Amino acid sequence: MNTINEKIFLCLDTKNHNLLINNQEIYLTKQEMLLVALLMERQGYCVKSEEIEYHIWEHDSMDFDCLHRLKTLIYAVRKKIGKQHIKNCHGFGYKIILYNQ
Repeated sequence: MNTINEKIFLCLDTKNHNLLINNQEIYLTKQEMLLVALLMERQGYCVKSEEIEYHIWEHDSMDFDCLHRLKTLIYAVRKKIGKQHIKNCHGFGYKIILYNQ
């Protein structure tokens, strides 16, 4: 088990849709992989919900269905990699955390 503020090892295999977390292999769907890849690309920064939506589904605006779809995707990824690794930036979007808090 990782201690507080201990960095974790993340490796994303986009070809096979796998994510390695501390040498544990986790399968990601295409949409989950796109989300994690975008958040890892912007590590340490909040990514706007609208930008995530466009990156994954190529929609320009966030309507209720899009917002629900994004929240469902975030929930699924948190379930697989741990909710502590995807943080909500209130009223803005999401960011990935590469250490345990």
